[in-house]
Amino acid sequence: MMADPRTLSTVQRTLEVLKSFSADRPEWGVTELADKLGVHKSQVHRALATLSAEGFLVPNPVSRKYRLGPALVRLGMIAGESGGVPQLVQPVLERLAMQMGETVVFNLAAEAEYVMRAAADGPGAIRFALTLNRRFPWYGGACGHAIFAHRSEDEINSLLNGGFTHSTQSGPHTREDILRRHAAVREHGFAVSIGEYDEKIMSVAVPVRLDSDVIGSVGVVGVPALLAGRETQLAEELMAATDMLAEQLSSGTPLPVA
Repeated sequence: MMADPRTLSTVQRTLEVLKSFSADRPEWGVTELADKLGVHKSQVHRALATLSAEGFLVPNPVSRKYRLGPALVRLGMIAGESGGVPQLVQPVLERLAMQMGETVVFNLAAEAEYVMRAAADGPGAIRFALTLNRRFPWYGGACGHAIFAHRSEDEINSLLNGGFTHSTQSGPHTREDILRRHAAVREHGFAVSIGEYDEKIMSVAVPVRLDSDVIGSVGVVGVPALLAGRETQLAEELMAATDMLAEQLSSGTPLPVA
């Protein structure tokens, strides 16, 4: 039985409304969103009202604009714990690990933290005791810097006001330090850390984007003796894989394991 085209159009329009919200544009009004999508205001208003009634959006009574709501947070938590993400990205990580000869990890942002959701060991003799779903504070390690360097100034200021509650081996320990690291990530396109959690571990990481949003990072983890001097080369290999990672996460279709 074929779907009613009118119903499909409504569903597609509602999804386009949700996809319009991002870290750079967290709030939308009816008129401006209708202009962006190229549809009539009444259609956008109905979609916003429906999403708001179900908790997917929250209206601001002062500005009369909308933000993402708690129902999406709950769905995000379910998605993160369901095991779907590792299944989608694992083949890409395994190919990267074989190509680089090092351990590769994939992380997702989670409010003031990031979570290691998948990992693959390289063919070398060195192995790391990596714990999937381990949470790290937003300011620690290259994998965190690669994500949070692309957050808004207001969000970073809010996070900085919370302080550095979990100590790391070699920093960052100050506002100036984290801002300097973030600036370097934006300039070079990748992050590097040495000994921030363990003096024997070095990491190089790049951001993973969905549309314009940085939702996570992919990084290579190893000992400084093997990674030092290869930072740019490793970052380029990681960057070449981020489009494929984003495609897998967007489509929901896992690649076959090579």
